[in-house]
Amino acid sequence: MIVGRRIGETPRFDALRAAGVAALCAAFVGGLGTSVWPQGTTKREEKRVTRQAGKVAASKQAPQKPVEQPATKAETSPPTIARQLATAARAYANAQQYEQSGRYKEALAAYRSVVDNYPNTWCARDALLKMAGVYRTRYRIYDKAVAANREFLTKFADDDRCAAVQLELAEIYSQNLHSPQQAIAEYESFLAQHPDGERSQDALWSIAALQMTAKQYAKAIAAYEKFRELFPDSKRSASAQYAIAKVYREQIRDYEAAIREFRRYIADFPESDECAAVQLDIAKVYDVSLKDADKAAEEYRRYIASYPNRRDLPDVQLRMASMFWTARNCKQAIAECHRLIEQYPHSDLAPEAQVMIGNCYRSLGENESAKAAYAVVLEKYPHTRSAFLAELGMERAALPDRKKE
Repeated sequence: MIVGRRIGETPRFDALRAAGVAALCAAFVGGLGTSVWPQGTTKREEKRVTRQAGKVAASKQAPQKPVEQPATKAETSPPTIARQLATAARAYANAQQYEQSGRYKEALAAYRSVVDNYPNTWCARDALLKMAGVYRTRYRIYDKAVAANREFLTKFADDDRCAAVQLELAEIYSQNLHSPQQAIAEYESFLAQHPDGERSQDALWSIAALQMTAKQYAKAIAAYEKFRELFPDSKRSASAQYAIAKVYREQIRDYEAAIREFRRYIADFPESDECAAVQLDIAKVYDVSLKDADKAAEEYRRYIASYPNRRDLPDVQLRMASMFWTARNCKQAIAECHRLIEQYPHSDLAPEAQVMIGNCYRSLGENESAKAAYAVVLEKYPHTRSAFLAELGMERAALPDRKKE
């Protein structure tokens, strides 16, 4: 949220600052009436804020707009400018008091009066941002929040807060008005003016996410590619590459392209902790999506060889065995089960692999071999779920003329 104060300043400081400017100007021109300090202000606060207000007044005072007729000496004299700034500061402080007390309608009217009557002061700039904030967060009238932010960008294009206001507009369109295309346009406008920096990364990343929301998958991929190109050293560059592969796999369902992009991830980010998971993704695309058991097994084995310390290796080995059994390649399934038992004898999956060996022999019609496999389960793992399944398998293997599965 864009507000009209610097980081670390409080609503009380806002009120003191406005009062301080008025007090400073009053001291300069002399005799502007009653004190403008909020009730309870100490002398120490008055001195500190007056010094700060002097700096603010000097830095925020915008140049006067040129007029057709030359201004008179009285109009441009320091006392006249100081009086205007003091009056503006009082009006701004009054608007803030309305807002802080929850009287938002009066606050909006007071802020608008500051903008209209004192357009060349810092008060007008801050007042517009305050209006935008009230419309968005208090009233949730988002079109008026948009209008206030746009007015700020139009009138105060030299303000260093314009970049943040541009992002604020994009957020309103995205989060509040649910207009992804308009939000994308705002982010693109921001990027055109601010192509570098952390906020530029955020803007481009948001564009990709919004394209995904709009189901514009080719444009989302293009945005992620652009992110990789513009910010190759960003921590999110690897995430962008993974997102590209994921879009191909899950949305576009171009599985060969998905595999290509997953391989690109491993090649470009070999030190990433996610490389193991990406290698497993490649195997699963072959296994689940393309139903190519041989290539899937090749990728599963590459995973096991490349990451020998992973705790899920028994699961991967059993997954390979199940894949071959589903493909009716029982002999290869048996070989994978034996490999699991030999390499990971203490794994909780070893009994399950032994049961699968018996099931595969039954599918092949080799009942004696099936019984022998089931007997191993009953002997080594007598009090497990696998033992119960082995007993069932043993009974079925003993049935005469059993049809092959």
